Amino acid sequence: MNLCPDFHIIVFAADRDGGAEMARYLTANGVPARFRDNSSEFLSQMPDAAPGLILVQSEAEHASLTIELVRQIRTISIVPCILHARTPDHESDRVLGLESGIDDWISSGATPREVLARVRAVLRRTMTKIHWSELLQRPLQPQTLNGAAPSNWRLSPERRELYTPAGAPCGLTTAEFDLFHILARKRGVPVTRDTLSLAVFRRPWVPDDRGIDNVAARLRRKLVQHSHNPEVIKPVRGVGYLFTGFQLPKAKFEITI
Repeated sequence: MNLCPDFHIIVFAADRDGGAEMARYLTANGVPARFRDNSSEFLSQMPDAAPGLILVQSEAEHASLTIELVRQIRTISIVPCILHARTPDHESDRVLGLESGIDDWISSGATPREVLARVRAVLRRTMTKIHWSELLQRPLQPQTLNGAAPSNWRLSPERRELYTPAGAPCGLTTAEFDLFHILARKRGVPVTRDTLSLAVFRRPWVPDDRGIDNVAARLRRKLVQHSHNPEVIKPVRGVGYLFTGFQLPKAKFEITI
């Protein structure tokens, strides 16, 4: 399985030594992994830096807390989750976990090699065209947006980056890139907040949800620095946002896939 250089998964565990050891093993075997043990900090970073998969290691005495963590993850993301029980579990625990949004349950006694195989299997199953195709390495071929000829502005879904006319990356966060990617493909057409929320946060939009507005504001500030169009990302009242182009009236733009 060939993955982009910035791809990674998260190993979350209360046992610092065991979690860090598993992260090192996965990384050494081709699946870049980072260890985390602070749930509040991790959840706060999810909207802007969602990993490719989350492997949660759980002890029997922390089963209820683990299930609650998965439920919280599911309120903000559809990222695949695997629960790895480090101590003997029960059928009721496994059923509850799967019903709470876990994609796979690894019982205690599984070797690191089996854990690696299950992680790879879940990644293969969940690599859908919409959410995971950018994670696969493939040759780059130029493709223009709406028939426009190639220009200095370049959006690369493969590298998840937007390049300025000078060739410098804009340094977009994960959420900013996901938002701009969908707006760029619908250039000139308003995209609803609900569509954007599902694409960026993996959750339906509700009227008091300011997540998309905050991301759009940060994205606009970054793009205006390099664009001659102060309304490059324009809000549409009662609908959502649209991408108007970098320069008016002739806006040329290239997407590389």
